[in-house]
Amino acid sequence: MHISRRSTLLTLMATAAAGALPVSLRAQAAYPSRPVTVVVPFPPGGPTDVAARLVAQRLGERLGQPFVVDNRPGALAMLGTDRVAKSAPDGYTLLFTPQSPITIAEHFEPRPPYSAARDLVPVAAVVTSPVLVLGPADGPADLRGMVAHARANPGKVFYGAPGLGNEMHLTWELIRSELKLDVTAVPYQGTNPAVLDLLAGRVQLVLTSPSSVKGHLAERKLRALATLTPQRLAGFPDIPTLAENGFGDLAMPVAWLGLLAPARVPADVIARLRREVVQISAEPAYRQRMLELGFDLPGFTPEEFPALVDSQRAQWGALIRKQNIQIK
Repeated sequence: MHISRRSTLLTLMATAAAGALPVSLRAQAAYPSRPVTVVVPFPPGGPTDVAARLVAQRLGERLGQPFVVDNRPGALAMLGTDRVAKSAPDGYTLLFTPQSPITIAEHFEPRPPYSAARDLVPVAAVVTSPVLVLGPADGPADLRGMVAHARANPGKVFYGAPGLGNEMHLTWELIRSELKLDVTAVPYQGTNPAVLDLLAGRVQLVLTSPSSVKGHLAERKLRALATLTPQRLAGFPDIPTLAENGFGDLAMPVAWLGLLAPARVPADVIARLRREVVQISAEPAYRQRMLELGFDLPGFTPEEFPALVDSQRAQWGALIRKQNIQIK
């Protein structure tokens, strides 16, 4: 009986000692001890979803627990983002998203039900998504020629906007403002309808990622007038840059797809995820697959990611106020 009481006492003392450990140390020792949900605030099948599933698969294989993608589209990506922002800060609910619900949504009405700066912490940019300026196959040969055509025909060139209030919309507004173009924007519900109307000749310009139009470019049904990246793309070496088009002073924000977590997730969990993303990005097969899909790997570290997010939030806000951009 004496031994039983002593054993019970030791067990209670060990449990209490474990409970007294800092949350970060307990999380580091245990994480992940069960499946992790990766919320994608967009429908299945799109570029964001495809990239999310690739990195989730590798994270699960490396960390020994499933990383399960959960698509939660709606309300301009704010629905899924809000779910993560309000979830338990334990690292078991993560967000995989482009920047629109993180750096842009708060500048428009209605405002999101969360504060991205307060409620979410940027973990790592997983890939960057190069942006192409597309024109018709029988149109100007490059962006310089399209700009000259637009200036000679004010109000008669139409831009297919794949949605409003997202980074593609604002990137175009930045180009239009800097180059002083009188081009009419035509909003669409996504990239595919805008590209279809570009193919049909109803619009003359579209901004999109290479992954969305790879087949059309290969078949020469569309013409890529420029890439908004500083260097030519490895997967599309024939597409000229802005500088090669004569617009080297036009600095474009980096379009990223990244992992975020609820604020107050233990620092050791964030550090673990960052290390894993860096190591996964160094895998040749993973890198090659992302390049084949039209993505690129970030030219900055996960530790630099939060400052980039903050700077883009300020940049987009300044543009929206300056141009009085509104979405309805």
